[in-house]
Amino acid sequence: MVSRFKLPLWIAAVSPEEGVCQGLQFSYGVHPCCEQVNARDWSAFARNWVHHHGLQEDGLAVLVQGPSPEHPDANPSVEIITPVSGADPS
Repeated sequence: MVSRFKLPLWIAAVSPEEGVCQGLQFSYGVHPCCEQVNARDWSAFARNWVHHHGLQEDGLAVLVQGPSPEHPDANPSVEIITPVSGADPS
């Protein structure tokens, strides 16, 4: 679990399941975001999320994805998004 490293930055964890978000509230540095998301482009979602929450847009974001109920055979992946700018206003 990434939170055990006590990083000097926050982790935004997006999940549609309220129970998952409640459990994440006890993880150091994790900001659980209980949202019903059906994103096809998670990079765009991350950029929009950063823009919508007024975070530093010239920084970077690390997007971590894994299997889900919709895509159980998906491989875990890590994507570095930098700079986190050019957000779509929608």
